[in-house]
Amino acid sequence: MGLLNFKQRFVPRVLEGSKNHSIRAKRKHPIKVGDTCHLYTGLRTKRARLLGRSPCVKVEDIFISESADIFVDDIQLDPSEKEGLARKDGFDSFAEMAEFWKGRLPFSGDIIHWKPLRSCPQCNVGMVFKGTSNACVPGTHPCDTGFTVDLYECEECGVEVCD
Repeated sequence: MGLLNFKQRFVPRVLEGSKNHSIRAKRKHPIKVGDTCHLYTGLRTKRARLLGRSPCVKVEDIFISESADIFVDDIQLDPSEKEGLARKDGFDSFAEMAEFWKGRLPFSGDIIHWKPLRSCPQCNVGMVFKGTSNACVPGTHPCDTGFTVDLYECEECGVEVCD
């Protein structure tokens, strides 16, 4: 099961879709492409909350050295790529990400990517990706048949939309 828990500081970015991957330690039962990622905050507490569910679209190996050199699938990232990785991982800068990892290096794990969440237009919680279709959900927006669209459903209020 692709269960991922997030610190509160990352929740807004997960919900808005700007954070659509997470760096995690290797798992005994790894998340694989096509698995559903169940995105939560506050797991194992009374405040546990589902942020959304979305399919895993890519898994990459990552190694971060003690000197903060980063290798993704055995390719070393240059400074601009490290900055981009940090921003996509929910940080404002690579310096902030390096501070977060301080004392935990070296690190070897996975970057787990999921389809970005879409926020519900009625209740502003993360919607669940339901799949793709050649037809839109009625009333969401006009589209011609023949286009493939992504279908989402809000588990909180039941609204369905497509992108």
